[in-house]
Amino acid sequence: MFSFWGSPSPGAGMYMGPVVEPHVDQGELLHLLIEHCRAEHIAHLELINDWLDPSMMQAEGFRVETSVTHVCPLTGGVEAVWARMKGTCRTRIRKAEKSGLTVERVDDSEIIEEFHPQFVRLLARKGLKPPYNLEQAQLLFHHLGSADRLFALRVRLQERVIATAFYPHDDRTMYYWDSAYEPDCLQFCPNNLLHWTAMKMAIERGIATFNMGGGPQPSRFTQKFGGSLQPYLIYRKSFLPFFEQARRAYHFLNRHRHVATGLVGNVGVQLSQYGRDA
Repeated sequence: MFSFWGSPSPGAGMYMGPVVEPHVDQGELLHLLIEHCRAEHIAHLELINDWLDPSMMQAEGFRVETSVTHVCPLTGGVEAVWARMKGTCRTRIRKAEKSGLTVERVDDSEIIEEFHPQFVRLLARKGLKPPYNLEQAQLLFHHLGSADRLFALRVRLQERVIATAFYPHDDRTMYYWDSAYEPDCLQFCPNNLLHWTAMKMAIERGIATFNMGGGPQPSRFTQKFGGSLQPYLIYRKSFLPFFEQARRAYHFLNRHRHVATGLVGNVGVQLSQYGRDA
């Protein structure tokens, strides 16, 4: 079994690492990290942070690839942010509210027990496997929730929980981490209402930016909330000669799972057993 380290791991829904102080020597950090990966027999490492220098990363043997994230400004107040959305997005938020959907911010870890089975079922309908397990979701809630760095939201239709979502944040940026919903309730637009509720919470806190993720090709759903695409760099380094080819093959097959569903499942079991985040 291989260990796959990422800051963050692929499928985490955002990029945020490594988190370091600006004065840290980048060359020394990379040297120590690479040596540690080799000592721990790590097969593959991925990093994403604007602080990293592309030329130095290439010199250390990292492949540099480009992607994009969708960034939505939250400046100007609630009315200004609402006006920057596309009309179809505003219409769906109104529909969710008129349908009787309510959104709750949850401080209890029970939301993870609601979210994860919902998430697994949703991915299974698409022929996909979860990129992380229940424990990793619990750890995110425990560490960020206790530090007041997480908006954990759920949507109810009467007494039924039909959608859940998580938005980590600091004082400057809110991030979309992940969400799940009940497919038979999608017509009520719970996901639009989740994003809008989180955005209003962020605006109240004075958070200026919503990083919605979505690379390498953000969805039409994401782009309806306003904002623009911003490029960023992904740094990858494999410590086994065949691992990068295997990783690329897995993602290729995953994109074409309608013709190779069985093979994707077998490959995914092997490549999806990631190690802990760096």
